[in-house]
Amino acid sequence: MFFDKYKDFIKKQTLKYSTAVFINKDAIIHNFEKIKSCVGDKTKVISVIKNDAYKLGIKDIAPILATQNNEFYVATLDEAIELRKLDSNYIIYVLHGTINNRLNEFKENNLIPVLSTINQVLLWHDYTSKGLNNYKCVLHVETGINRLGLSEKDIQYIVNNNLLQNTIIEYVISHFACSDIKNHISIDKQYNKFIKLSNYFPLVKKSLCASCSIYLNNEYHFDAVRPGIALYGANPLPYDKSKNIMENVLYIYTTILQIKTIKNGECIGYGHLWKAERDSKIAVLSIGFADGISKNAYKSGYVFINQNKAPIVGAISMDLLTVDITDIPIDNINENTIIEIIGDNITIDQYANTNKVNLADILNSMTKRYPKYFI
Repeated sequence: MFFDKYKDFIKKQTLKYSTAVFINKDAIIHNFEKIKSCVGDKTKVISVIKNDAYKLGIKDIAPILATQNNEFYVATLDEAIELRKLDSNYIIYVLHGTINNRLNEFKENNLIPVLSTINQVLLWHDYTSKGLNNYKCVLHVETGINRLGLSEKDIQYIVNNNLLQNTIIEYVISHFACSDIKNHISIDKQYNKFIKLSNYFPLVKKSLCASCSIYLNNEYHFDAVRPGIALYGANPLPYDKSKNIMENVLYIYTTILQIKTIKNGECIGYGHLWKAERDSKIAVLSIGFADGISKNAYKSGYVFINQNKAPIVGAISMDLLTVDITDIPIDNINENTIIEIIGDNITIDQYANTNKVNLADILNSMTKRYPKYFI
């Protein structure tokens, strides 16, 4: 158990800062290797570490994942430049592609744009036609999610006008829209459309799968998969949410600011969403929705105190959380008691399912005001 292994360190840091976040480095490697074992040796696993590695910290996450593969996808040019500062050997793909007036920054930082619009292709064509060489790009084709992506008409225009003659196309990629919905009609449609569009570039490598689609069908793996949220503990099995083959990565512990007694009939929090049906003991915790706690948590959420399950009660405040500790022996609880928000007893995946919230929303809503420790 993670807590038992690092108990003294976790207690020390949590009591020092009221709330602290801990990231299990071994679990990240385990999750990468689990995906690698699924796709096999012929398919690369290229990690997605956009938005500061889902708010876990790109400066720490990238070196961990680079021990497995030093190729990464990020969203924006500025994210890519930040990542490049960490290591000159990283291979970095920029999902949002080229930006007018900043084309030189791709060359200066050795970055590979993902071209998703005909305007981006034309910008890249003009830039790479100026006697420059050794340029690379990725083409993102539209197969049915209808976000960024080149249409078949766009692809035909690119091919007919030889717009990418001065650049090496590393991959043709696309993205499933409904891979987590069983037997959704769009899955086969997107796969077939991807085959059709990628065939315009028969010698170019292909990549279609992100986290949830990796375990759908081996035929979808092609030359590379692009896991993001699964690396951080999300369940990638599209139709079996009862068993998560990924290990929990994130551990959040907090402390008690106050223990109070409320009488039968009294209410708690904004909107008085919870009313005591008996005299109750309430613990006020040093954490809230600014730290990634779902506002839905008051409906069915819970925390663990000394291995005891304590329900969350009342609306979630920005900085505070209230839990009912009436049924927990009060002798075991004081203001130095460590409270598990996410950890051994409730993984981040279980937390997301319990509170009916997207796991990515939990990670991406965390602030930086509490320290993170990679252990």
